[in-house]
Amino acid sequence: AALWPALPRIGHGQQMLQFTVLTFIAAAALVVKMRQTDATSSDRWNGELLATGMRARSMPIEEIAARLASRFQVSTILICWRGGEDDDRHFYRFASGALSQIDPPSAIADRMLLPTGWDEAYLWEARTGKAMVNSKAARDPVVRTIEPGFLPDEFVDGATIVAAMPIAANAMDGYVYLIGLPRVSEVLLGQVVSAGHAVSATLDRYQMFEAWRENAFANARLEISRDMHDSVLQTLCAITLTASRAL
Repeated sequence: AALWPALPRIGHGQQMLQFTVLTFIAAAALVVKMRQTDATSSDRWNGELLATGMRARSMPIEEIAARLASRFQVSTILICWRGGEDDDRHFYRFASGALSQIDPPSAIADRMLLPTGWDEAYLWEARTGKAMVNSKAARDPVVRTIEPGFLPDEFVDGATIVAAMPIAANAMDGYVYLIGLPRVSEVLLGQVVSAGHAVSATLDRYQMFEAWRENAFANARLEISRDMHDSVLQTLCAITLTASRAL
């Protein structure tokens, strides 16, 4: 006002209001920018994961687990599913960069495959037993109580936070558990849901390309067999013709 006398003077209250409005606008812009950055990073990660489904020559469970561990900064991941080629149940642990098979008790194994009766992603806090669930029936996440016992005790303590994501690909269905997350939040739940869709799509793509490769190999073997059959027939005809002329 001293430099520009024509400008109207504003009181302290108005200054605080302007400051509050500007701070709110800046915070909102920062949130939007962070979400755009996170979405771009998530899309890139999902694309890289999908590419593994095309390159893999065996079920890419270890690579999927390694990428999940790196993205969510967890040291232990449990992966379980049923169905597939042998219609059997499979339980794996990924820890310290290595994949190993586990054999949980039957009651726990049943709950690991379908821990709550609804195939939805969620974040679960062992201390309270509460879970933030990505409910299919509601627009926003809902809070539900999930009784412990759906994971082996050796992987869960009172301070553990677990993310659970359902996976489904053709005849396969199961769950991936990320153990040891730092917090429960809607943003993290959204990332878990997105990652779960990417894992399912990767497994589905692997099975599709594996079926295509097997079909291509079968057709190639059939073509080789036909060529060999025709070649043998031509050779026999030539031998027969030569023999008849000699007689």
